[in-house]
Amino acid sequence: MSTKRSADCRCLPVPPERRVKVIHVGNDGIFDGIVGASIASVRDSLRDAFNVPADALAFVDGKLVGNHRRLRANETLEFVRQRGQKGALEPEERAMLERMAKQIDRITSALDRQSGQAPPRSVEQPRLQIDRQHGHAILDGVRHDLDPVFLAILDSLVHANGNWCSQSDMQQADPLLRDEKRLDRLIKRLKRKHPMLGGLIESSSRGYHLSMP
Repeated sequence: MSTKRSADCRCLPVPPERRVKVIHVGNDGIFDGIVGASIASVRDSLRDAFNVPADALAFVDGKLVGNHRRLRANETLEFVRQRGQKGALEPEERAMLERMAKQIDRITSALDRQSGQAPPRSVEQPRLQIDRQHGHAILDGVRHDLDPVFLAILDSLVHANGNWCSQSDMQQADPLLRDEKRLDRLIKRLKRKHPMLGGLIESSSRGYHLSMP
């Protein structure tokens, strides 16, 4: 299995109890901060970086899981393409696995509602909270420890309230970013090291903004 993505993910020491390994074809990485995240959110965050198709099946430690399954520490998540590669599943096999995944989703959702482990998110509670004093961001209740410059980037975009920000807008908004000449490179590093957070940042000719449905 290729580890060409792993170097980007391991440049900072990560406590073993917070690690999750993600694999898709020739890409794999060990990520910090996705414990507690759903399969669907990880799939969406790594869609570009790992080229994960929207219909890829998800397996945790070799077992098929649904999109609502939440990751636990030290697990291995592997996305498997359903078609377009050697050894792809037959249509009947694919249909059966899709039915199983949907059934798992229904069971998981029912258990979560009964146990209270996944209560509906309050409309008054923002998905993303930035705590620069303590050096972390919290996304959907999951804490992510970040470098100060990454926190500054996210903080400036949060304060933009969904509006597009150019590099100069972000530099004017935060003193920590004023001496950074290539914010685009920093944002790419943020996406690689922290895909759950970086996946919220959209880019265009107008600059950057946060996309948080």
